[in-house]
Amino acid sequence: MMNRTSILVAPLVCLWLGSAATAAEMNVSGTLDLIPLSQDAAKLANGSTLLNITTKGVARENAASGAIDFAAQDCAVTVLVSADGQSQTGGGHCTATDKDGDTWWLSFMLTESGSNWTVMGGSGKYEGMTGGGTTTVDARFSDGRFAEHYEGTVTLK
Repeated sequence: MMNRTSILVAPLVCLWLGSAATAAEMNVSGTLDLIPLSQDAAKLANGSTLLNITTKGVARENAASGAIDFAAQDCAVTVLVSADGQSQTGGGHCTATDKDGDTWWLSFMLTESGSNWTVMGGSGKYEGMTGGGTTTVDARFSDGRFAEHYEGTVTLK
């Protein structure tokens, strides 16, 4: 049976961003450390459980000179756990805010090992950003904290 920490999967991507004036495609990768802030559970008529979870975290990118290392992440996740606790499906969205206060948004769908994420847009230096990738969960802790590895490709205008 799945426990609360086994379904807390929220992706995040942290980007290495230069000051390009034209579209620039970049490979991105790093680690996101997250903590759960709240979780509401509702038992459904068919025996499955609907979970609504909020998380907060900080992304660390692999690039040593990354422009938004330590980006703050806020995510909302909805997960449907089967009545027997053996399967789950779900997804959500995240907002990332960098050290300069510029933001970007992504949506994600859960997978067996993490998630698939897609950039939805952003403001400031992230306006017009596109891209996507995957996350995998590296570690889960009994108090609900977890760490993820992300990778993918993003394009900035």
